[in-house]
Amino acid sequence: MSRVKPTIFMFPFAGGNSSSYNLLSTKLTHAYNVITPELPGRGNLSQYRHLEDINSLVDYLLNIVIKPHIINENYFLYGHSMGGLITYLLTCKISKNLLPLPKHVVISGKNHPSNKTNRSLATLDSDNFWQEVEKMGGTPKNLLLHKELKDYFEPILRHDFNLLEKYNFVRSEKTLKVPMTVMYGEQDNMSVESIYRWQEENEEQINFIGMNGSHFFIFENAEKITDYLISLI
Repeated sequence: MSRVKPTIFMFPFAGGNSSSYNLLSTKLTHAYNVITPELPGRGNLSQYRHLEDINSLVDYLLNIVIKPHIINENYFLYGHSMGGLITYLLTCKISKNLLPLPKHVVISGKNHPSNKTNRSLATLDSDNFWQEVEKMGGTPKNLLLHKELKDYFEPILRHDFNLLEKYNFVRSEKTLKVPMTVMYGEQDNMSVESIYRWQEENEEQINFIGMNGSHFFIFENAEKITDYLISLI
């Protein structure tokens, strides 16, 4: 009798959708049941309104996406950048509600949630907005060259940046006690100190992994990351 595969939930970065992790998920499907949930307001849920704060989004993901799949308690959480913050907040809510905890939590490309940027991307004019997005890397050249695509994705990106910029960190009442890995790009524009502060939120020792690359190092290191995720099973 074949073993039931564990489930891994993969939450997207700002502007992302259910296909954002295709490069990773195709390498994981032999080992995991991969769920890359669509967020309201984009992709096949574009007919629904965006949720206006990140805590409402986390509640939606917990109740609609996570809960139906965690009966067997054999699941993992992964998120990059905005998805990393979503992953952390989901884990806190799961712990607070005394639900079965994930086997392992992997956060990548996200420094400690108390670190706030002094600039607002969400309110920049369109030209400066796209200049800043391009600097981050990870944006397909095809998108940057076509006005129609930019017009479609700009409100989605602005919405996500606004979610992040409005978020104010409040430490969970209950410190996490869950196996966790934090991955980061060694050339990303965030301090190592702000990354290692994640340890403050978890009683268990976090595994910190630096990889060559900037903010979207995940695409340059897809095989290394998927090999690591499979090793967690």
